Amino acid sequence: MTTNSQDLEALPQGHETILLVDDEASMRFVTTKALERCGFVVLTADSGPAALELWKAAGGGIRLLLTDVKMPGMTGCELAQTLQDQYPELKALFMSGRGPESLPGGMQLVDGVNFIRKPFTTRKLAQMVRDLLDRDD
Repeated sequence: MTTNSQDLEALPQGHETILLVDDEASMRFVTTKALERCGFVVLTADSGPAALELWKAAGGGIRLLLTDVKMPGMTGCELAQTLQDQYPELKALFMSGRGPESLPGGMQLVDGVNFIRKPFTTRKLAQMVRDLLDRDD
């Protein structure tokens, strides 16, 4: 992810809490920093089960799940379904290095709507997060 100082001023901003789940530590780190630059509060987990524990500990307040699709033990789609069963208002944004059409999971993944392909820019991520959070559905 790349951002220069001029672009940073124009990035979509927010204050909402995001649960970021990815089994790759470097991806969690870079994505967290990008979202924090935009004002978001980011909680991170390295797996679906860890994310469920973090969800319980957070006691609500998480507005968006940003998750890798393919992870060991529990896929991002399974994690999203589990959380959305408890909290239907939770928004979910899925990410992967492969296109949405090639991924399993049973959920409708649409590039540019609820799916972002890795690698992505800070601008694209911030805009998609802002758009999802602002949607009324």
